[in-house]
Amino acid sequence: EAKRNQLGVVWYAPALEVDAPRRLDLYLSVGAALENEELFVEFQPKVSLLDGTVSGAEALVRWTHPVHGSISPTEFVPLIVQAGLTAKLTNFVIQRAVEAAAVLRDVGFTVPIAVNLSPLQFRDPELLGHIRDVLAATGRGSKRLELEVTESALLDAGKIVFRGSPARLL
Repeated sequence: EAKRNQLGVVWYAPALEVDAPRRLDLYLSVGAALENEELFVEFQPKVSLLDGTVSGAEALVRWTHPVHGSISPTEFVPLIVQAGLTAKLTNFVIQRAVEAAAVLRDVGFTVPIAVNLSPLQFRDPELLGHIRDVLAATGRGSKRLELEVTESALLDAGKIVFRGSPARLL
């Protein structure tokens, strides 16, 4: 609670435990959810306000828990980070985005699909290698994948170190 609210200390109060069993259940099941495809990716179109054309899509990860139902990303993404599964989730979303871009291209709809990345993901030394592997495996879609920096990354920009041009590395 202290970390979530950016406080140094929080004094214990019984009200803090009201949702504890549910949070614990979600934490304990988030890894299996990723493995069992309870987590899935939806694609939100990006529509031009000027002419109404679709200029792209954004990959959004979602979770439908078998007991608790639809879980908000604001609730489960921190659990993924705590569980050390950030890279696994990122790889999953990138894989789905590239697959979707290839399917869309096959039906004549050539728009880029954006995947949001956090500062933590930019620090992952294996990120670019994974992206290269996914693009090589599909044999297409490299021009259809966009990596977006989340708003939190912009606030943390002073801490992010890029080695070389991301576009050149891809």
